[in-house]
Amino acid sequence: NTVTISGKDGTIGVQGPKGADGQDGNSVTLNGKDGSIGIKGKDGKNKVDITTGNGKVGLDGNDGETRIIVKDGTKNNELATMNDGLKFMGDSGAVTGVKLNNQVNIVGGVAAVKDGNKVTNLTDNNIGVESMVDNENGKNAKLVVRLAKNLSDLESITFNSQDKTTPMKIDGNAKTIENIKKMTFGKDGSTDSVTVDGENKVITGLSNTKLPTDLTKMKADQAASQGQLKEVLDKATATEDFSVKYDKKGTGEVDKNSITLGGDTNGTVIKNVKGGELSKDSKEAVNGSQLYKTNQGFDILVGQDTADNRANVALGKDNKETVEFAAGNSLEVTLDKNAKKVTYSLKDDITVGKEGQPGQAGKDGKVTVNGKDGEKVTIDGKDGKIESKAKDGTTVTVNGKDGTVGATGADGTTVTMNGKDGTIGATGADGTTVTVNGKDGTVGAKGTDGTTVTMNGKDGTIGGKGADGTTVTMNAKDGTIGAKGPKGADGKDGASVIINGKDGTTTINGATDKDGKKNTISLNGKDGKMGITGKDGNSVTLNGQDGSIDMKGKDGKNAVNITTKDGTVGVNGTDGTTRIVVKDGDKT
Repeated sequence: NTVTISGKDGTIGVQGPKGADGQDGNSVTLNGKDGSIGIKGKDGKNKVDITTGNGKVGLDGNDGETRIIVKDGTKNNELATMNDGLKFMGDSGAVTGVKLNNQVNIVGGVAAVKDGNKVTNLTDNNIGVESMVDNENGKNAKLVVRLAKNLSDLESITFNSQDKTTPMKIDGNAKTIENIKKMTFGKDGSTDSVTVDGENKVITGLSNTKLPTDLTKMKADQAASQGQLKEVLDKATATEDFSVKYDKKGTGEVDKNSITLGGDTNGTVIKNVKGGELSKDSKEAVNGSQLYKTNQGFDILVGQDTADNRANVALGKDNKETVEFAAGNSLEVTLDKNAKKVTYSLKDDITVGKEGQPGQAGKDGKVTVNGKDGEKVTIDGKDGKIESKAKDGTTVTVNGKDGTVGATGADGTTVTMNGKDGTIGATGADGTTVTVNGKDGTVGAKGTDGTTVTMNGKDGTIGGKGADGTTVTMNAKDGTIGAKGPKGADGKDGASVIINGKDGTTTINGATDKDGKKNTISLNGKDGKMGITGKDGNSVTLNGQDGSIDMKGKDGKNAVNITTKDGTVGVNGTDGTTRIVVKDGDKT
């Protein structure tokens, strides 16, 4: 980096290091002569000059304020301040200026009602907004808001009256139009128009004022006019020659409580009689089809709907038919004649299924009891199995066929007891397993990562193995504890520790290297020794019995023995002090 100060030019410059290709680096120059700052990017590119000057007219319409001007080539860019902003104008009203970081509220007069994240009282796709350049000066932008010609997803529209007392409302939910005084189809006042008068409750302008000559051409779904109804009334009162008419009293007055059918002494068949109401209070006539349905009686269905499983009990016969209620397996049935009540009950001894006989197959029995909240208990004679299921999905199963008892938790945890081989097994929701084997006296556990632990009651051992191959072994018979690390990437043995309680020794081995060598530490409580043997044959042994130290060099060479004893008379003529004695072969 280079800093240059020039009093002559009135400049201060900071130049970054050149690039690997010799191009100029980043630079900043302060120029006091014209009060500017020059900035160049990497390799001298992206150059800009920063100066100050009068800006354009501001948001308030006054003369421009002093601005920071960034010159990019020949283009000057004025930097805006927080006093700048945008101007807004509608179809009416004055131009409104809003400074930066101030809020412009756009309101429609209706607050949104939400159900969760869904807006329930506002609709989409009925208003379009188009952006364009304002034709006034070609610089301002314009957003044109337009209502769609085809509106959709509207629920109601209310048109208020001038006095605001009887507004007209079109309700799409209820499919109603309220407060319409008059509705005209066609041009109002024309002879071709039809008018529905809501105030007087009449419809005028109908064309069907007379009955057609051919009555078969009458339309059942077309409303009749008063003119047509008058024709019918005139014809009805013009004659009494009808199949049915009211009888007359002795006074000649019509007796509306009595009707005589026209016809001979054989009687008259009444056709096209509508089915009357069937109730205790009904006084309406019934027709043949209603009586036919009654005489059909009812069907009795047992099991699957087939012809063999369905029987009909007909009514209206001279001799009554009898329905028998029979008791099936493990059931009793009783009849209370006075109460006309049939009661089914379970016997004290219940048998489900059918036991096989010589030459005749039996039938499996099954009982299922369901709880109201989803619980269920099932007894299945096929496999001698009992299964219980709780509300949360937990199940317990007893299987007499294979001699097992099992339980499964809602989270997938399982426990199984096997009476044949004397085992208990458990599996956790995460896959962890535990096994107890009474036959061979073992207890084992296995984690989801492959870690295992085994306890063996026969040989008195406890063993563990980690996911990485690390092992730990405890043996009560020979009094040992051993630990062994995982093998290396080259397959060589890892580090190990062996503790032997019988002979009081501990051996610690380092990991075997690529040459098959390893470091070893030995502790011997019986002999009172502690030794370290390096992978190259170097060794140090501490002997507690005689207080000596044995040392060997590489490959077991250069062996020495270090002890202590009284030395010879010293240089001051006094008796010798305790000395360290190093024995090298026969030399002391």
